[in-house]
Amino acid sequence: MKQTVDLNGFHQAFTDYGRGSQFRAEALNALFDYYQDIEDSTGEEMELDVIAICCDWGEYDGAYEALFPESEENSWSESECVERLRESTVVIELDDSVLVQNF
Repeated sequence: MKQTVDLNGFHQAFTDYGRGSQFRAEALNALFDYYQDIEDSTGEEMELDVIAICCDWGEYDGAYEALFPESEENSWSESECVERLRESTVVIELDDSVLVQNF
C-alpha cells in the first residue's frame, strides 16, 4: 500500500522518525523536489524511506574539508569544491549550504 506524501508530509516523516534536525527546512524542500523530479521523469512512484535518505545525503555549510581527504582542498574556493564534487556525485546548491549525495 502506498501513500501520497506532499511537502508537509515529507517534513513530518523526518520528524516522526526522529530525524527532524538531520536537514534544514530548505534542504528538505530541495530533497522533496529532487525525488519528485525523479518520479516525474521515470513515471514511477518511489517509496519514502527517511532513513535511506539520511544515509544517502549530507548537508554541508562550507566545511568541505571532510569530503576531500587530500591536503590541497584548503586552497580551493567554494565553487571549485562544488565543481569537484559534481564530478563524483549529485550536488544540490542551496542558499547557505549544499546537499551532497554520498559517494
